[in-house]
Amino acid sequence: MYVTGSWTLQTINAVNPQMNMGVFPFPNQSGNARLIFEPNMTLMTSSKNSHSDAGDKVLHAIFASKDLASEIFDYTQTSSMLKNINPDVPLLIQPDIDRYHRMDMITDVTHGNTQLIWSFQEQVAKRLQDWLRGRVSLLLVCGQGQWEDTTGSLESTRRFAAVLASRQIRHELDLWGYDVPHDWPSWRAQVAHHLPRFC
Repeated sequence: MYVTGSWTLQTINAVNPQMNMGVFPFPNQSGNARLIFEPNMTLMTSSKNSHSDAGDKVLHAIFASKDLASEIFDYTQTSSMLKNINPDVPLLIQPDIDRYHRMDMITDVTHGNTQLIWSFQEQVAKRLQDWLRGRVSLLLVCGQGQWEDTTGSLESTRRFAAVLASRQIRHELDLWGYDVPHDWPSWRAQVAHHLPRFC
């Protein structure tokens, strides 16, 4: 079980379209949580727009085109704003969406979302960090010669190493000499030097 959103469906569906998975509302203290629905596209125009007629025509063309809606749907793998736009292969979570629709337990996030405790994002980040600490060891390699400073590569590599150190994520920083520029021959030499360690 994992707290996430429908944006992960594309990857899951590509890896295993037969996966048995579902969704349910993020629980709240009062016990009346609803499934949060977010349309795959929300478009607005400014009330102060001096070309409101043109804006309205653009919006009408988008909302009236079922072909365009189908393309958007196929890409986002989320529910379409237009009715009768259905995928060739049903969404993995479509049975749950239909069930919560019948139970009137869906809320539109564009109307305001007060039930989701956003601190869960910090919890997810902490779990990912704990996983990285136990599983990952990163190797950072950079020269200190020509173009390594002007491209920002040397400084960004050092900063990245400092962040990893502050997060207690295993890593090795290997800075080559001042005669090693930011160029293909350097990278070939660095790969040739380190690659045998990982084979």
